[in-house]
Amino acid sequence: AGDGGAPEGARFFETYHLAATPKGTDYLLVDLGNRRIRRVGVRVSTIAGNGARAVPKDGDKASESPLLDPRACAMDGHGLLYILERGGNALRMVDNGGKIRTVAGTSKAGPLKDGPALECPLNSPKYLWIEKNGKVLIADSSNHAIRRYDPSTKTITTVAGTGKPGKGKAGGDPAKTELKDPHAVCVSPDGVITIADSGNARILQVR
Repeated sequence: AGDGGAPEGARFFETYHLAATPKGTDYLLVDLGNRRIRRVGVRVSTIAGNGARAVPKDGDKASESPLLDPRACAMDGHGLLYILERGGNALRMVDNGGKIRTVAGTSKAGPLKDGPALECPLNSPKYLWIEKNGKVLIADSSNHAIRRYDPSTKTITTVAGTGKPGKGKAGGDPAKTELKDPHAVCVSPDGVITIADSGNARILQVR
């Protein structure tokens, strides 16, 4: 409840993730229990999700479409909203016209694979980060890897991790470094990628 009104009067259920809009004027909030992405500013509004649990249909209005299991969201510099669904094993995008579509993942959990984004499975992804160039980093938790979605080529590549859980020594080729259940990833202003390698209780950096 609360769309169209002040934030103080809005109601949320299991809020999982908060991100600022590019200009920092509003916040994007993953309202997991209500299966919605909400925008919080002077007023509250729903950007995506209608409360139903299902896979959204490509090209439908995002605010009237269902979501399966939204866990993280972020908006790029062009106003495109990316939504990561853990249980849906997919990355979805809401365009400037308010239409939603799946851009990465097969909607079924699967092993590590690089290539065309819609042919590459994700496995319980938990977090995303948008780089300055518009590419999207994904903490693909149960694939024990950090992935990168490139919207210009519509492909996914592996940044770090082997696809198998392990306690590999850090150093050398990130793609040959074992991770275990990474939960988050971010990029500093100077381009350093920082990974929360949760299962190994450590923080790693890719320089």
